Amino acid sequence: MTQAPRVGIVCSRFPKLSETFILDELVALERHGVDVVPMPLHLEHRGPRHPDADRFVRRAMAARPWSRHTLRAQLHWLRRSPRAYLSAWVGALRGTVRSPGFFLRTFLVVPLGARIALDAQARGVTRLHAHYATHPALACWVASRLTGLPWSMTVHAHDITVDTTMLAEKARDAEFVVAIGEGNAGVVRDVAGEDATIHVVHCGVDLRRLVPRTSEPRGPADPFVLCCVASLEEYKGHEHLLRAVALLADSGIDVQLRLVGSGDREHALRRLAARLGILGRVTFLGPLDRDAVAGELHRAHAFVLASVVTRSGKCEGIPVALMEAMACGLPVLATTVGGVAELVDNWRNGLLVAPGDPGALERGLRRLAGEDALAARLGTAARATVATHFDRNRETARLARLLTRGSALGDEQREDPVHVHGPVMSRG
Repeated sequence: MTQAPRVGIVCSRFPKLSETFILDELVALERHGVDVVPMPLHLEHRGPRHPDADRFVRRAMAARPWSRHTLRAQLHWLRRSPRAYLSAWVGALRGTVRSPGFFLRTFLVVPLGARIALDAQARGVTRLHAHYATHPALACWVASRLTGLPWSMTVHAHDITVDTTMLAEKARDAEFVVAIGEGNAGVVRDVAGEDATIHVVHCGVDLRRLVPRTSEPRGPADPFVLCCVASLEEYKGHEHLLRAVALLADSGIDVQLRLVGSGDREHALRRLAARLGILGRVTFLGPLDRDAVAGELHRAHAFVLASVVTRSGKCEGIPVALMEAMACGLPVLATTVGGVAELVDNWRNGLLVAPGDPGALERGLRRLAGEDALAARLGTAARATVATHFDRNRETARLARLLTRGSALGDEQREDPVHVHGPVMSRG
C-alpha cells in the first residue's frame, strides 16, 4: 500500500465554528493515518472554538496577502519559476474576468496560492486538498502550477451554485473532485463534463459522540421545544420559521424555539420576533461549541431547518446540523432544497415541506408536537439513516483512501457505485 501522504488542507477560514465539518474531518483523517497540515487563506484568532481546534491551529500555516511572508513567496517564485508564476496570474485573471467579485479577489488569492506553494514545499506536503470550489480551490490551482503537486477539492453547496466561474477548469485540473452529495456531483458533471473525475463522499457525523437522547417524553404541561442550528443568514430561512412559530403559538401550542448560530440577520430576526409577538418564545443562543450543541439537541423535542434558495442561488448542500440532530434520534422537519432530500426521506425518517411556506412548516411542526408515536418513529429511523449512510468514520475512510491513492479506485469503491465517477445512482 502507498504510504499515506502529507496533505495540505486549504480552506477560506480556519477554525470557523460554523464549519465544524472541516475540523472534524481533520481529526478523522488523522485517525485513518493521513498527515494533515491546515493551510487556510485566513487563520481565525478570535471567537469560540471547538476543543480539538487548538492543536491544529498551532500547526497551521497561514499568512495575510500583504504580509512579508506572502511577499517573499512572490519574489521566490519570480526568481525560481517566473514563467509558471506569471502563467498562473494570467490564467487566474483570464478565468475570472467575467465575474467582477472573483476577478477582484484574484489579486488576493493568487499571492496566497504562491505562499501556500512555498509553505507546502517547506513542510514536505505531498498533495493539496481544498474545501470549497471557490477561492481555496483557486489557491490550490495556483500552488499546483508552481510546485507540480497534485490537488483535489471538496465541493459543498453554494460554491458550485451561486457562481460557477472557473469551476469547469478547476474540476478538470484537479486529480479528483469530492462531492458531498449525489446532487452536487451532478452539478459539477453538468459544468465540467466527463473530463472531471468525481467521487461522492458524505461529510458524515460522529455516531460515538452523538448518542440518542434519553430525555423523558414531553408532558402535557411542558412546552414544545424546537432546536435550529444554523448560521443566521438568508438562505437558512429563519424568517419563515419565526412566522411558523407564531402560527403555532396562535393555535394554542406552547412552543419554544432555541436558535444556535450567529450571522448578519440576527438584528432583523429579533425585530421580526418582536413584531410577531414571540420574542419571549425565541432564544438566540449565538455560536456554541459541539458539546453545547449536543446538549441543545438532547434538550429539544424536534429539530427544524427552514432553508430556502436565495435569488443569487445560495442554498444548502446536505446540512451537517441536520445529520447531527438525526443522529441524536430527534424527529426533524426540513425543506426540499439542495441536497436535503438525500438525507431526509419524507414520512420515513423525517418530514419535508416546500421552502418559504410558514404554513407548511407550522402544519409539520403541529404533527410532531401532537403525535408522540409519529415523532418517536421518525426519530428512530433518522438515527438508523445516519448510521447507515452518513457515518463519519466510514466516509472519512473513503476520503483517506482517495487522498492516499489519488484517483485510482480500490475494490470497495468499484463495488459501491454511489461513490464513484459516473451516473448518479439512488440508494433506494
